[in-house]
Amino acid sequence: MHVLIASSSFYRQNCYCELLEDLGHATTAVSGGIECIAELRRRQADLLLLEAPLLWGGSDGVLAVLQAEAPRALPVLVICLHQGHPEWFQLSRFRIDDFLVRFPTLGELRSALDRCWGAAPRGAVGARRGFQSVAAALSASCPADARGAAS
Repeated sequence: MHVLIASSSFYRQNCYCELLEDLGHATTAVSGGIECIAELRRRQADLLLLEAPLLWGGSDGVLAVLQAEAPRALPVLVICLHQGHPEWFQLSRFRIDDFLVRFPTLGELRSALDRCWGAAPRGAVGARRGFQSVAAALSASCPADARGAAS
């Protein structure tokens, strides 16, 4: 599986790449929303790992373009490292197959990928997580990740 990683942090991009490659997946990493959209148009990805917030176009902008242009359903995993960020709430308007509210361990990432891939097989519309699910996830404690401080 080829995973497109969109994160504004080069440090976290490398962490995601290492985790995903350890699971046997190919990766491409981009650092902003505009770059992510360009890569989605250029190359077919099997899954989008999208951090919120995302610079230069925003994660909500990426999802809006993806929804408008993609004839197929691309599984989307959103990772939000900043609890309560306004962009996170804006994402509830779009189809998201799974989300995490902190930097994932290898096991958490594997489980989230399995849920995404199972929820949105190629050509099918995946399960959409609604605002209620997003709000419930945000109400849970979201400890700061020490790895994110290095970005």
